[in-house]
Amino acid sequence: RRSPASLSSPWRGPTLPIIATMPAPNARAPVVGDSWLLFLVLSVGCLAAEEGGQHQSSVKTCATNTSACLQANLELALVQRQTVRSIVQAAEAIRLVEEDISSAAVVQCASGCGSGGSQCPLVVALHGMRDPTASTMKSGLCGWSSSCSLFTEGDFCITFPLPASGSDWNVEHNSPDYQHIVNVANSAIRSYNIDTSKVFLLGFSHGAHVGYKVMCRTDLSNPYVSFVAVSTQIGWIYQGRTRQCCPNHDFHVMHVHGTSDGVMPYAAKQSWACLTGENFVERHGPVDNGCAGPVQRTSDNVANGNIHAYIDGCSGKGSATLMRLEGQGHNVLSNNLWKDIWAFFASSSGGSEATPATAAPVPAPTLAPIAPTLIPIAPTTSPRPAPVTQPIIDGALFMECAPACGSADESCPLIVALHAKGDDDASSMREGLFGGEGPTFKEDRYCIVFPSAASDDGFIASQDSADLAHIIDVTNRVIQQYNIDREEVFLFGWSHGALMAYMMMCRFGATTPFVAVSAASHQVPWTHGGSPPQWGCCPNHDFRLMHAHGTVDTLLPIDERPYWACDLPPDFVKHHGQQDNGCSGPHFRSAAYLPSTEIEAYDRDCTGRGSAALYRLSGAGHEILSPALWSEVLEFFMDNAAPPVISGM
Repeated sequence: RRSPASLSSPWRGPTLPIIATMPAPNARAPVVGDSWLLFLVLSVGCLAAEEGGQHQSSVKTCATNTSACLQANLELALVQRQTVRSIVQAAEAIRLVEEDISSAAVVQCASGCGSGGSQCPLVVALHGMRDPTASTMKSGLCGWSSSCSLFTEGDFCITFPLPASGSDWNVEHNSPDYQHIVNVANSAIRSYNIDTSKVFLLGFSHGAHVGYKVMCRTDLSNPYVSFVAVSTQIGWIYQGRTRQCCPNHDFHVMHVHGTSDGVMPYAAKQSWACLTGENFVERHGPVDNGCAGPVQRTSDNVANGNIHAYIDGCSGKGSATLMRLEGQGHNVLSNNLWKDIWAFFASSSGGSEATPATAAPVPAPTLAPIAPTLIPIAPTTSPRPAPVTQPIIDGALFMECAPACGSADESCPLIVALHAKGDDDASSMREGLFGGEGPTFKEDRYCIVFPSAASDDGFIASQDSADLAHIIDVTNRVIQQYNIDREEVFLFGWSHGALMAYMMMCRFGATTPFVAVSAASHQVPWTHGGSPPQWGCCPNHDFRLMHAHGTVDTLLPIDERPYWACDLPPDFVKHHGQQDNGCSGPHFRSAAYLPSTEIEAYDRDCTGRGSAALYRLSGAGHEILSPALWSEVLEFFMDNAAPPVISGM
């Protein structure tokens, strides 16, 4: 074990430097050994015991209010208070050591940085998904050249930390990676001669996603003054029971994105995102920070790089710059891009002093907290009767019925809708299906309920997930409290919600209240179910299925099977219809409401209780929710409401 004196960085009081300047990119940084930590703890304990024992016998009870007696006890109190202060200071040192150990990362510095002399900037770079050693990110920034040096642009220190656990960054609302990314910078600041006004964060792809999570939080203090995000969108921030779109405005940001990005689209907002990069820059600069602009120019280093900057006359502590890389895809990292990144960091360092604005700032939008039980607003523009907002069922986000439903007068169908990951209040799903106004129902009669997840972690897709029983429980309570036709109970899921729907039906089948399921933009998982229970590709077959999928979905491609999936969607639909339920087909027809959509159906002359239909949305990606799709879903459900007619019975 190396003692603190042997570490390359100087000892500074109780703070233990554990990150050392490493010339080799893959070298491990030395960390403080457990023996030194134990020595510190034992030393503090011995100090307290020795000083306590030394003065224990001298404590006096003052029978009379004499000056000498009071003076003696006062001196003893001062000594004991000093002992307690020493213990508190040592405890803080221990905390810093533990923080440093947990955030250990290799830091590389330009010549002259990282020790005495001039203070230098720090760059913390967060890698993308499936890049566990950050080698892809490093190579990209170096222009894929082994002889590249990032330090040709300036003198600074840089580190490429790894996640706190696992190989990819955790972006859930309670992720330990957020504090971990802060600790990495704080540890480097304590161990090197870092200029705290020049601490920068850089993220690529999934690393940029988690970077926004760190920068946008108001409940997490971080040392970063500027942030460059490459190839991502801005995710919702969950703090307590509220959801906000980047509530922290006090940082400089440059968002870099290729306009032909097929992995993380430039313009199509993802279900988990609150804003695309372009829309965020347009809000963060002029709205959140009162900046004038945009100032427009082209990049001096990157071909087809168009820059739109809100950096002049800002009244807030932040600014915003967008770099559009025309015609480029997802992996836009290059040494030329690094030159622009460093130029942005150099120009935005030192914090932001408020200056008189050249244009009046637009008032920032008010982001209302999400109510635990959100009640939708009935449409006000339609001449049709307003939908009936029902009292919230425990375990549901909200529920709504057509005007003639939900009472004792007439039984109605029920649709249970399962939202995607990151859309914990189902607002994105609802906006996609209904255009933001809520269901209009038109001539259709039904009730719809959006269950919440069983826990704050969102729907959990596992064989023993509590969410499966929770969804069934919510459905049964709706059936019991409202006049629901039990032969017309349907399940709809999109993206991660579709995965939950498949797990539900493939594991429990006819024991659920659902007679038909519509799954959109997901694949079929291996499932443990059936009677007797066994692992298989959907052991339960007795349900009618509508599977909708975009033909150019890059998130969950229709023709690529991930390791956890048992079959490709087209193959599963065919097998579920023909082999599992003896249906004839395929029968092809065009969708009534969705243009360029072919339906491949196995739904005639079935010998089982199930059927299957595949809706191929030509040219569509992952985000396929629309009022037109919802019309197709409703038509499928209403056509499959009656009990199936089984051939030969």
